Amino acid sequence: MAAQTKPLLHTWSLAVEEQFYILFPLLLIAIHRFAPRRLTAVLVILFVASLVASAWMVERSQSAAFYLLPFRAWELLLGSLVALNPLPQRIADLPKEALVALGLALIAVAVFGFDDRMAFPGIAALLPCLGAALAIQFGNGSRVTAKLLRFPPLVSVGLISYSLYLWHWPLIVFTRMLSGYSLGLVTTLLVVLGSIATLSWAFIERPFRGNRSHIGRKSVFGGAIVVAVGAVILGNTVVHMKGIPGRLPDSVQKIYAATYDAGPYGVSPCFIDDNGGPSISDIRAGKLCNVGAQSSQDPAFVVWGDSHSGAMAPAIGVAARAAGVSGLFAGHASCPPLPGVPLSARGDTERCGAFNDAVKDLILSRHIPLVFLAAYWPKYIHDAELPNEGVYFDPSVPPPVADKSAPIKAALSRLLDDLKKAGTRVILVHDVPEMGHYIPEAAAKAAMEGTSTDLAPPWDYLNKRQALSREVLTQLAQTYNAEIVDPLPAFCANQHCDALLGMMAHLSVSGPPFRTWPTS
Repeated sequence: MAAQTKPLLHTWSLAVEEQFYILFPLLLIAIHRFAPRRLTAVLVILFVASLVASAWMVERSQSAAFYLLPFRAWELLLGSLVALNPLPQRIADLPKEALVALGLALIAVAVFGFDDRMAFPGIAALLPCLGAALAIQFGNGSRVTAKLLRFPPLVSVGLISYSLYLWHWPLIVFTRMLSGYSLGLVTTLLVVLGSIATLSWAFIERPFRGNRSHIGRKSVFGGAIVVAVGAVILGNTVVHMKGIPGRLPDSVQKIYAATYDAGPYGVSPCFIDDNGGPSISDIRAGKLCNVGAQSSQDPAFVVWGDSHSGAMAPAIGVAARAAGVSGLFAGHASCPPLPGVPLSARGDTERCGAFNDAVKDLILSRHIPLVFLAAYWPKYIHDAELPNEGVYFDPSVPPPVADKSAPIKAALSRLLDDLKKAGTRVILVHDVPEMGHYIPEAAAKAAMEGTSTDLAPPWDYLNKRQALSREVLTQLAQTYNAEIVDPLPAFCANQHCDALLGMMAHLSVSGPPFRTWPTS
């Protein structure tokens, strides 16, 4: 998703490698001093510990498992073990050929079989790493597979591989952004192989490696320091000035400013995310942000859900103030209001389980008469967000519509049944149409370039994406005598959706932009 639009995302590996290269020599010095005969054993123990930690963390925080050294060190330690050559070399030709072939097969499985929905790195990363280790360990002694690895085009790619690594991802990302379309396999290969990586290798990498007499050590270090300091200053300036929006015309700045709009229900202290928010004990005690009119009376309703509930809460608050009633907001990032539902990331399941149980207990213990359940329903129903969503979005790529609704229906059915028995009225809020783009940025870009501001995906795309979630919520609402709130008419009419409705003209909304459809 958003990762597909970050041109420097791949540089995480350089950061991890540099940390490893700083710490690993110190580790070797310590082992050489205190346990010189236990070098391999110590590295194996650290390798296993890091791998286990990675497998554990990837289920709880994939971002931490992906970016942080302790959970990636095992990959580099595997290379270190290969360099130490702990495996026997004097084995028969046939097993050696088989091991190299197995290594190449494992790499192929990773290249052609992995996708962005996998829990990665974790155990999944063991396949390509082990494959590379087998190919390196036994490749020199093989005959058939060694000929394949010495194939001139492969050797040529190997020569420029480092420069290719540095340049390939920014070129792919920027090509996508400029074209506005997903790149096919052939186009991607042409972008990568026809890139400036070869020039980088020839005029930067090769001179530094092969002709050091022309570039002294002091010049290298001095130049590196100047570049590093300049990059830090430039980066801090851009971050501090929030992208330097002053470079844009006033009309474009007004549009882009919406990027920083943050309602009270989408951030701490009202909303629970990595930056804080109400604790579980706060939720059970009803110490939550108010929605609607200010009142000392018991809350008349609760708005409960993930970040989408935070976006919808202000509109619900407008209606509540008009009616003179007060409610509470309970929102948690990436947590649908479904107690007991298993989510893709085990960490989300555990965190969301505690959150949802607390909200449900609050509702039942305080006998709150009305609950709004709002969430990014298509994401959970299909267990997938839109592909390539963000700065770049290509609606020609079909949306994920696989039916993964069984656990969602089961959890929502249990919740609706419990709330109905307790006498709590439930309103299920359909999700807003997914726009694909980061709308303020896309609208500002369109205004800057004078292109169309019709940014919403086609009606058929949106309808296909939301069909199953709408069907599931509607059926359950009918079964448990709940009601449905549908935001769609506020955005769409005559089979066309307006992604910038009210934005360009800065319209104000005097009432909730929703229509309520009773289901029984």
